[in-house]
Amino acid sequence: MQRSRTWTLTAIVIAIIIGLVSLPIASKTWMPNWLGVIKNANWQYGLDLAGGTQLDFRISETEIAEEKNRLQTAIAEAKQNNASQEELVSLQNELYSLEEQSTNGFFVYI
Repeated sequence: MQRSRTWTLTAIVIAIIIGLVSLPIASKTWMPNWLGVIKNANWQYGLDLAGGTQLDFRISETEIAEEKNRLQTAIAEAKQNNASQEELVSLQNELYSLEEQSTNGFFVYI
């Protein structure tokens, strides 16, 4: 009988401690300072518990090379066909942006 009460009491105390630790810091203002370990505990919740999302953008080196070639061809054709300055600048900016992103390590190569 004594053993079951001890385990029950231990389980209740552990559940209360875990509950207090998992509270957001803003909710722990009422706690006394001598509970500093529990009061200052800040758990970083994962995406599943925090309710967030993660986006991973991946592009292969061949796709980058193909896109650069496509843009360079489009720029040459635009110059040859006397395209508007706006269209030409737009293509050049797109090519410049692609080159900058690939040199800054923006892409994760696969």
